[in-house]
Amino acid sequence: MGKLAAMSRIALIASLLILAAAPAHAQVEVVQLAAPDAFSTPGRDTGLPADLWSGTPIETARTVLPMLASKPLSPAAASLARRVLATGARGPDGSAGDEALTGARAGALIALGDGAAASRILDWAAACERNWPRAR
Repeated sequence: MGKLAAMSRIALIASLLILAAAPAHAQVEVVQLAAPDAFSTPGRDTGLPADLWSGTPIETARTVLPMLASKPLSPAAASLARRVLATGARGPDGSAGDEALTGARAGALIALGDGAAASRILDWAAACERNWPRAR
């Protein structure tokens, strides 16, 4: 057993020497952040993916959001709409800085009964306006 313990110690020391000799260079990648948009702020955690709105034409969002606030929906459709609208995901192309679209999203959430999610979205939009005037 003494031979096995000595071999284990040698292997441990060799492993530590290899790790210590490895270069300790940190790799940093710089990426351009996307401008804030009407959909990137989550109203709440929904479990839906961050690419939820990918490929959605901005015209579709501008047409559908006001309709969600004004037309009655079945309980199942309302639940789905609340979940989708509360999801924080990169919005359709062209939605960055679109205050009307942010308002329509929040208005639809309020009409569908999710005022808490709407409040989070509107709070973020107000903070963005105060702190990042170039975000538009």
